Amino acid sequence: MEKNNHTSCQILNQICQYANLIKKIKFNQVETKNQYYECEIQILNKNIQNILKADICLYIYKDTGLGKKEAKQLAALRCITSPEISYLIKNMINDKNLRNQQMYSTTNNYIEWGKTIIDNEYKIYINNVDYLKKLNNYILAVDSEGFSNKGDYPSMIQIADDKTVLIFDYKRYHRIHKPFLLQKKLILYGAKNDLEHLKLNTSNYIDIQPMYNNKSLKKNASLLTNNNNITFQKPHGTFYMYKKWMFDNLDDNHIYYAAIDAIVTYKLYTHRKDLIPKLINDQNQKY
Repeated sequence: MEKNNHTSCQILNQICQYANLIKKIKFNQVETKNQYYECEIQILNKNIQNILKADICLYIYKDTGLGKKEAKQLAALRCITSPEISYLIKNMINDKNLRNQQMYSTTNNYIEWGKTIIDNEYKIYINNVDYLKKLNNYILAVDSEGFSNKGDYPSMIQIADDKTVLIFDYKRYHRIHKPFLLQKKLILYGAKNDLEHLKLNTSNYIDIQPMYNNKSLKKNASLLTNNNNITFQKPHGTFYMYKKWMFDNLDDNHIYYAAIDAIVTYKLYTHRKDLIPKLINDQNQKY
């Protein structure tokens, strides 16, 4: 889960602990005057059986920065965004043993149901711009989370189709997302709020909330289950605190909650696709 330079070392430590890997760090001074250093991070497979005399080096990552601290952060960032380590990070996020340790894992049926949907049907990627190119569908569901009182960009944007959900730090990546989204037809649930916060000026969208009698997303999510009588609950009140939606503070449950909101939006769109032409006509007359 890529965050930024300042948290890259922390994430690298977590993944090494999770995957039983060892990291070795070396510094080489490349410029004496300005104190530029090259940091080399070796990722080694721990020699548990002790058959060989040394641990096995799996990967090497290098980067250069002003001072050892910056060089180390940049090298760690290069490491955790590499395909091989990103794969391990995804496994770590999806690991059920870790998820069960989260505060809300056994107390909220919407998040638990969402985890099942994602584990069985979807792939989830976080702050991976390359995967925008793999969303080939013209129609995409969009949602956002983490709104401040200052009118800033929301902390997060979620983009989903029928098999992939992407989650991004919108404050960091909005310059990339805006032109991308303006080329798509967007599906939103309560469009006005999201479009205003995302500062996205487009008329190429469908607000499907009126199709479901303007009820909340969670109330209609039960239509996607085998039990229409189920009532999905909101997480505990502190779950929605703004600071908990900042990318530096995210836990797995906030990630899953955000992802399933976008997925449910897309699934509710396909669930009653027969009503879309009338809905578009009504919205065109309204505006």
